[in-house]
Amino acid sequence: MYEVSEQFREAAKSRALQMKIHIKLQINGTEYPLTESNVLQGSFSISNQNSESDNVEIGKVNIGELNITLINVALPRYSLKNARIEPSYSLLVGDRYESVPLGVYHVAEANRTSVGTEITAYDNMAKFDKVVGVTSAQGTMYDFTVLACEECGVDLGMTEDEMKVLPNGAELLNLYPSNDIETWRDLISWAAQTMGCFATMDRNGALVYRTYGIQSVDTLDEANRIEGARFSDFVTRYTGVSVVDIGKETTEYYGLEVDDGLTYPLGSNPFLQNTTRREELARNILTALSAIEYVPFEASLASSAMFYDLGDVLIFENGIADGTKRYCINQIDWTYGNAFTTTGVGQNPALVNARGKTDKALAGLSKTMEKDAYRIDVARNLKEVVCENKRIRRLIRTSVMTQKNAYVKIDAEILIDAKLDPTQLENKIIARVSYQLDSEIEERYPEETWCEGRHILKLMYLMTATDPGFHMFDIYLEMDGGSATIAPYDILVIFSGIGIVANAGWNGQIDIEEDVSHIQIPKMLLNSDPTSERVSIALQEPMRIGKEDLTPPFEIPEMVKENLTDTVGIGDYMSGMTWEEAAAYTWGASRELYVWGRKGEK
Repeated sequence: MYEVSEQFREAAKSRALQMKIHIKLQINGTEYPLTESNVLQGSFSISNQNSESDNVEIGKVNIGELNITLINVALPRYSLKNARIEPSYSLLVGDRYESVPLGVYHVAEANRTSVGTEITAYDNMAKFDKVVGVTSAQGTMYDFTVLACEECGVDLGMTEDEMKVLPNGAELLNLYPSNDIETWRDLISWAAQTMGCFATMDRNGALVYRTYGIQSVDTLDEANRIEGARFSDFVTRYTGVSVVDIGKETTEYYGLEVDDGLTYPLGSNPFLQNTTRREELARNILTALSAIEYVPFEASLASSAMFYDLGDVLIFENGIADGTKRYCINQIDWTYGNAFTTTGVGQNPALVNARGKTDKALAGLSKTMEKDAYRIDVARNLKEVVCENKRIRRLIRTSVMTQKNAYVKIDAEILIDAKLDPTQLENKIIARVSYQLDSEIEERYPEETWCEGRHILKLMYLMTATDPGFHMFDIYLEMDGGSATIAPYDILVIFSGIGIVANAGWNGQIDIEEDVSHIQIPKMLLNSDPTSERVSIALQEPMRIGKEDLTPPFEIPEMVKENLTDTVGIGDYMSGMTWEEAAAYTWGASRELYVWGRKGEK
């Protein structure tokens, strides 16, 4: 919040307001002072935000925008490009006017109409849209920020000490050549995320980093909301973060002890790559994110309330507000003489993250992948599959993780050894295939007729995924007239297309399957008691292997004077111990085997 007097804040909430605006327009060194008489009524507006419309974010570097139509002023033609605009407004407080600056902007576009000169201008954040001039370096966030400001001609509105107290602000970090930084604004964005902040321009046109806090700057009652308000019935909060390791193409997840909130995807943050301290740095960011406990809202205030800034925390009371929760300003839309619309965004943790930690980590990975990248994923069977006559057998269960609006082609090639049933009168075997995508059985039934022998079954399926996440794909085979045997690795399923997340890993689902043979029911009344079955999972720890060696006492003759040293060594006994994990997907179950023993032993 811009520092104004207590009298100003009270006057801004009153019904009777006396306001006026002042605009300094500088064109090629010449200043044109403008007032309300030079502004078309309802045309002067400013908008900015630190988060998109779906959730509270860190690392944002949005550009503030000013729109205005100037009238009753003669401006030189073809000279407004990059002209400097410094607007402010004043409010009558007692017997004097108190002024509030509204920022520094530079004209990006100007159009002359019969009404006046329409101008669109942006704040100094736009100056960082220059190709970055450094690919690898080492320094603190202050060092990187100073370099960016010097290269782009922008003032830094913070001292080194002020930046050092921010999360990871005092850390000496490396920037490696393998990164996706293209402009200085990209670098500022990653720096802000590393410090758990968002970056914006202050009212003097200087770059500042701001953190989300818990201390409210003001309390507003129902009378201050001129056009009503809308308040969500949940609190947005973060309890976990995920980080993508570019080199390993994996993702790492870190959560609080009580992890029941949203997960923030830090993506492929270049300052968190190639470091052994990734977890420490990520948890520092998580600590900053844990301060976010805000209720999403939208409230229209009087135009005189433009002294509030992005990131300010407010308390709303009376009316439909409860007066206890915190509301953070993430978006502002101000029109002089009309209203100051403030918006707080956020998602409901109960709806978004009803998932496990594995899903949260994979969600973080999916948000960092290229939207239009063409990828291929492969799955095979690790166990023999036998489909008897007159039976339907699932050949393979596969999974693929996709982004929103993914287009995936599924090709399968299956090598089958078909055996004719001895009781079969006709010398042919009919094989029918069916698919199941997620929980829906697809109405597609490819069918082939075989003789006894080895055959290659080729299948193709097109999938359109409108929702991001894991999708399970099953292939079923029904045999009529004979049986089919498929050896290990003879089922090959290939996923290819746009929107596939590479190396998605395990989807967090455990499948347990039991095969029951045919039950012959005699022609008699069958009474059966109810049956039940229980499945339990327990953690088994390997037995520790120790080795002891007892040496009996011995005497040293007096004639020996030299120092003696006794050394006991274990040699290769312990160095040969290994901990191995073998995990594989079979056609119907996920099996894991842990082995603890010496190398080379079975």
